[in-house]
Amino acid sequence: QTGKSREEYFNEIGIDLSEHENEIRKRAENMVKRSLVLQSYAEREKIQVAQKDLMEEINALAQSIGAETEKVQQFLANDRKRLEEVFGRVRYKKTIDRLVESVKVNEKPLVKETGTGAEEVNTEDVNNKDAKNKEDDA
Repeated sequence: QTGKSREEYFNEIGIDLSEHENEIRKRAENMVKRSLVLQSYAEREKIQVAQKDLMEEINALAQSIGAETEKVQQFLANDRKRLEEVFGRVRYKKTIDRLVESVKVNEKPLVKETGTGAEEVNTEDVNNKDAKNKEDDA
């Protein structure tokens, strides 16, 4: 505590308080929108969290904090809110993984720099050369 108001502090460090609050509001709105979209997608795609998925996350959590898995399980069993957070994190990861798997990549032509400028490279030629090089290496 410095005895200064929030406005005084922000003014002192050169930040406009209303701009700062607007920026935080925009970020929060984007986070909520993103969360709702992902939640809707997970429901539409019927993404489920299996007991195995939950146990893997609990094991990883225990390992990351240097605790025994059983102790973390006991803690979560007694704290439903934390267990729901872990469940949500697993569902979030599975949702993101599903989205990444379903993304369709549109290939654009590669451009190769030459002494006289740039020229387009046929990606099929590149893929064929890669396949030929793999055959030669075998």
